[in-house]
Amino acid sequence: NVISSNTFWLQAKHDYTSMTSMKKATVKATILKTERIKSDISYTIQLSNSSDQLAFFINPQITISGEEVMPAFWSHNYITLTKGESIVIMVKCPAVLINGKSPKLSVSGWNVALGEQYVPSK
Repeated sequence: NVISSNTFWLQAKHDYTSMTSMKKATVKATILKTERIKSDISYTIQLSNSSDQLAFFINPQITISGEEVMPAFWSHNYITLTKGESIVIMVKCPAVLINGKSPKLSVSGWNVALGEQYVPSK
């Protein structure tokens, strides 16, 4: 069982300017499941890198009116996916923050710009 996974990007002389020219990666986000568990709402999300490019430092967020819902407890964050790789992640947040509103899943990354999509607020 994997307990933890980390990606490090090391560069000689700490010169990371080459990262600014990384090719864009295509990441698809699919909401697999929404459920209410006691006083929380939980989302199960699949992130898939369908490009031939590394998708670096993917940061998913649940937002309402452009503001991040906090607290939100993620199983993973700042994710790196190699070409063709997928990961299933979960997020849980208090239902009181979501009820009656229109939450969105916002996904961004160093070389990823998926944008936002509505999520069910069961």
